Amino acid sequence: MIKNESIKLPSSYNSVNVGNIWKVLLAIAKTGQTFTKEQIMSVVSPKMKADTATRNFAYIKYLGLISEARVAAGQRFVVVDLPIIKDVFYELKADRQPEAKAKLKEYLITHSLYRTLQEEFFKGELTKTLTDLEHFLRDSNPDKAPKYYQEGGKFIVKLLGSVNILELSNSDIKLLVEQESEVDDLPSQDTIDSDDDDDGVSSVPVILNEKHKPVPSNYHIKIAGPNLNLEMSIQSLSHLALIENTLQMIKMEVQEGNSTSNG
Repeated sequence: MIKNESIKLPSSYNSVNVGNIWKVLLAIAKTGQTFTKEQIMSVVSPKMKADTATRNFAYIKYLGLISEARVAAGQRFVVVDLPIIKDVFYELKADRQPEAKAKLKEYLITHSLYRTLQEEFFKGELTKTLTDLEHFLRDSNPDKAPKYYQEGGKFIVKLLGSVNILELSNSDIKLLVEQESEVDDLPSQDTIDSDDDDDGVSSVPVILNEKHKPVPSNYHIKIAGPNLNLEMSIQSLSHLALIENTLQMIKMEVQEGNSTSNG
């Protein structure tokens, strides 16, 4: 079971939105594997404020797409060395945003953000409401104002909606990725699924390729740590991809901690 404490909301909804995230991702793709915040700011817009860039970098880092590399010359960032993530930036650099979104979708369905929503929020249902999501987000941190959870829910829906994982109709949230149906605890079927962030949302589901097909398994794993409590039965290669991504993020955090302490 993955607790909803693994869902991270932006520090500022004015600065961090889907439009700005895509702008930064595109700028990273056009800049290269390693880059500074200042380089990305100059590509996105000379008018982008440093605080806005910092907040968007922090959220993209949470998504596991980039990591921080502290070097003698100062703070630099790098694209995370995973094939699927490199594919996202390659398609963006080639000006193929639909393909980039398809690759990002393939990656995000292994991320704890999506897995938490799927397993803890939807719980086998395909439709929930924004109010349901508001209360779900409040469960992990009950001391914020209602607007914090309301805006947070809308942000998550727009983010995952931009890659065709969720769809919002009025106040109803529809999960476009069909969930696993269980027989004797084994899934029988699996489908995969700015200031301006008016990204279109398509409701066309994508069938998982062979590597996501469920397989019988007696393996179980639990990983716990700061803002992380992941416990799951490994039943498909997509579950292994989630674990691999989680371990990669832990590795990067440990490396950054060691770099800070040694510096």
